[in-house]
Amino acid sequence: MCYLGNNILQGSSGHNVADSYFQTCVVRGSFGDPALCVKAWDVTGQESLPIYSGYTLDQCAMKCDSDRSRCSYFVHTTNMLCVLKTLPFTFQSGHRTGPESSVDKVCFRTPPTKG
Repeated sequence: MCYLGNNILQGSSGHNVADSYFQTCVVRGSFGDPALCVKAWDVTGQESLPIYSGYTLDQCAMKCDSDRSRCSYFVHTTNMLCVLKTLPFTFQSGHRTGPESSVDKVCFRTPPTKG
């Protein structure tokens, strides 16, 4: 089963807890879609090293898209760091899912839309 919602991180349906029966489905076409990037939020997950410095949001999106085995989403910080991540919403020491002023945007990679 899959919950579809219009607010990926604060929707009223479902919950943000790992569950063997349910999953959240993200369906949009690109990182540029505002529905997929959330401003000033961090999402826990497995960080893929190295962390890239001096990257714009577009460069970070391209890096994530070119390295799909190590990136299902990324965090772009206000000081131009690009952090590629996998396993969203899994706990990592020192991080939490929620509002974070040092984060520019967190963006989830999704399958292309058909049409």
